[in-house]
Amino acid sequence: MRAQNGKPKVVVMDVKQYDRLHDTLAMLKLLAQSQDHLARTGRVHSSAYVRRRAKIVLKRAKKR
Repeated sequence: MRAQNGKPKVVVMDVKQYDRLHDTLAMLKLLAQSQDHLARTGRVHSSAYVRRRAKIVLKRAKKR
């Protein structure tokens, strides 16, 4: 991390770390959306469906 005037300005990380962070954030977003959906609709989905959706979300996140 690089700081300017005592405040963080830049974070340097290797590509693997960045990719892991990006995947983690995508999964957290998916979890938040799932919890919101459950709270709004009360509907649940099978684990197979959730895995398929998670793979799609991760694929999209990696393209960005």
